[in-house]
Parts: sequence; structure tokens; C-alpha cells
Amino acid sequence: MPKFYFTYGSEGQPYVGGWTEVEAPNLPAACTAFQVFHPDKTEGLLNCCSVYDEDQFKRTSMYGPGGNFGNRCWERITLKQEIVYGLGGDPNRPLRESIILQREFTAESEAS
Repeated sequence: MPKFYFTYGSEGQPYVGGWTEVEAPNLPAACTAFQVFHPDKTEGLLNCCSVYDEDQFKRTSMYGPGGNFGNRCWERITLKQEIVYGLGGDPNRPLRESIILQREFTAESEAS
């Protein structure tokens, strides 16, 4: 599943520097998952500096050892879809669909 990186500036956002890594099927889903834990301060504007897909992010200096303002990954958010089949005993008919949103804090950055 694709990864997206939500970066932070030097003030006014959930963290100082570093980033949040979001694993989701696409960018709109990643943004929605991010907003669950970090609501917009201004409607329609994500509560971060920038958003990158994995390829774009790996080409930035933030990906290097110095991180972003000296910090690296603060947390990982994962959005998963789980479908259980077997309605009426038919293995091809969906019985239940779950959307799972998980947030895991990392030790890669020290809290400011």
C-alpha cells in the first residue's frame, strides 16, 4: 500500500519538524486518515506544511540523517480495509467489511 509523508514546520502544527507517515490506498484517503488525528485548524487546509508521496519524499533532504528540523517520523497512521467473505455460506459473497485506522507512535523523534 502506498505511503504518504505529512511534514511539519517550526511552529503552529502538531509537532515541530519531522513528519507523520500515512499508509493508505491513495492520497485522498491518506489526507482523511491524517485529519482524524490532526484536524484542520483552518477549514480545507491540512494541519501540516506539505504532503509527499514516498518517491517524492525520498528525494528531499528531510529523508536524510538530519531529518526535518532535526526530527524524523513522529507517528505512523495506517488505513486498512478488511473484507470477510461467506454470506449465506457462499465464499464469494461479502459478509462484512471493516475499515481499520491505526495510529502508532515512533521513537525516531524526541518530543519537543
